[in-house]
Amino acid sequence: MVYGGAENFANMFRFMESELLGGRCSYESPRANLWQGLYHPDSKEAFSSVSDYLKWRERAHEHCVGILFFRTYWANRDLDIVDGFIRELEKDFDVLPAFCFGLGDRDLGAKSSGEVVEEYFRGKVDAVINLQSIFHAGSADASVRALRELDVPVFHPLTSYHKSQEEWMEDVSGLFPAPR
Repeated sequence: MVYGGAENFANMFRFMESELLGGRCSYESPRANLWQGLYHPDSKEAFSSVSDYLKWRERAHEHCVGILFFRTYWANRDLDIVDGFIRELEKDFDVLPAFCFGLGDRDLGAKSSGEVVEEYFRGKVDAVINLQSIFHAGSADASVRALRELDVPVFHPLTSYHKSQEEWMEDVSGLFPAPR
């Protein structure tokens, strides 16, 4: 589950059927995926470095916007929102769409939001759209410091999976994290 991805989930269910229910399914071990990287809907693979991404997608505009989003969106192909941002922004800007594990996990080799922003965005972008619920660079002070050092506008839009725009506009209570 931690690695994510449809094939890993399918193998997990085959494993459970075989090992727990006595079935005779064959299954494969979990396949490791990138913990952080750069994604684009026109590429079959994600990129582990900005230089590799820019070899594939050369600069076309004067300004660049970074998009920071959760690795689970990428691993599980839940990318409609990210793809929409990329397509709209690319009309006027270059885009560096980066995913990561959020909090990070040193044992797994997963970098935090702060480390990914430092590696992929610092000195390369003119603004950032943060689609992660929390920006994490180790502590509250470290997160503030990382964003100050980035020194660009950071936009943090609200995302609702539970209501359409029309439903939200009609609801006097506003947005909630889960359906009511």
